[in-house]
Amino acid sequence: MTAQNVRPLPPLFSRSITVVIPCLNEEGNLEKLFLDLQLTFDNLGFTLPVLLVDDGSVDQTPQILVSLQKKYSFLKVIRHPQRRGVAAVWRTAVTHTNTDWIFWGQADLESDFKTDLPALLEACGPDVDGVAGWRQKRGDNKLQTSKFANGSCRIAFGMNIHDMNWIKLVRRDLLTPLPIEKITHRFLLAVLAGQGYNITEVSTPWHNRYSGVSKFGRKRLLKSAIDFSRVFWWFYIETPVVSLQQDTLAWAKVNKLGMGGTKVVSQTESNT
Repeated sequence: MTAQNVRPLPPLFSRSITVVIPCLNEEGNLEKLFLDLQLTFDNLGFTLPVLLVDDGSVDQTPQILVSLQKKYSFLKVIRHPQRRGVAAVWRTAVTHTNTDWIFWGQADLESDFKTDLPALLEACGPDVDGVAGWRQKRGDNKLQTSKFANGSCRIAFGMNIHDMNWIKLVRRDLLTPLPIEKITHRFLLAVLAGQGYNITEVSTPWHNRYSGVSKFGRKRLLKSAIDFSRVFWWFYIETPVVSLQQDTLAWAKVNKLGMGGTKVVSQTESNT
């Protein structure tokens, strides 16, 4: 962990959390989604800001969100005019939030906010930098791909969790210096673990999608493999080179100051 990063207060104590929800063509899920969120906040005893990023939906999602914003005061919506991908949604979320923590949720209702949000909040103790939800009894078609990706990241980055590409609670300040477009949301927690941050997990139940269809397809398998290669290269090749260059520049600056004729005044001289 870098010295300049001071861990913020645990989110359950500070309540400095924004719930971020990526959304693409989820018209059939939105009414229930926000009803569940309201019930979640009622059970918690406090309300959190919710930022929904609509990544260029072409169904009735934008119109439904206009109505929901009038109903729920905690809801803020940012719309991408066209689909830009989940990495761009992350960048929008980081740019438009100022809380200490970000909770990354789902609009498809495969995650139940009523159980999962409290579980991740409670698991985030004083020494924790991020919490991942670990899907239990999954019934989707992504299980084998997910096992391969998570296993690769445990080997490559020393990650000790089982499910990095799901709901997560993470310190916002750790995200701002990262090249989100390179590491993407898939490998965010793996990279943080590789940097020495404490990433833990908590079991969460998996539910069938409430409405609509999954955005997962065979092309995504290839993209995930390409993304892993890019992240691996950035972490082990680019980042050490940049660090070495920065250290070299810093050493040169110090050396220049030391050799530039600056007079060191002794205590005796300063008193005369």
